[in-house]
Amino acid sequence: MLFWILAAVLTAAVLLFIVPPLLRSGAAAPDRDAFDREVYRDQLDELERDRARGLINDAQAEAAKAEIARRMLATEEKSGSAATPATPRSARVLAVLLALMLPLGALSVYGLYGRPDLPAQPLASRNLEQERGGPPRPCWRRWTS
Repeated sequence: MLFWILAAVLTAAVLLFIVPPLLRSGAAAPDRDAFDREVYRDQLDELERDRARGLINDAQAEAAKAEIARRMLATEEKSGSAATPATPRSARVLAVLLALMLPLGALSVYGLYGRPDLPAQPLASRNLEQERGGPPRPCWRRWTS
């Protein structure tokens, strides 16, 4: 009975790690395009610092600035037509399926490969010499011969 209690507790613990993230709303996820735009702003600031230190000339700075601006515009256009994230309904369905399939899958694997019909074997009634591969060699015989 202890085995089944431990199995149920471990299954519940695994489900507690898997299911709650699926049930959270998608609003907490960071916006990828906003992150990209922030990176491009940092690149523009770094470009100005490089120009001020004399690491790049004005023509190179203008070309790099135009490329960064083009990428920023592409992210703004993409964010306007971004696809909606996965619906909360599909996340709930997946959470319910996982909550049902995980224990059922574990039980089916145990039913196929486990030995639920094998009676308990206390240590005192087991043949330990046979399990170890033969009779053990007494250590006092090594020193007397």
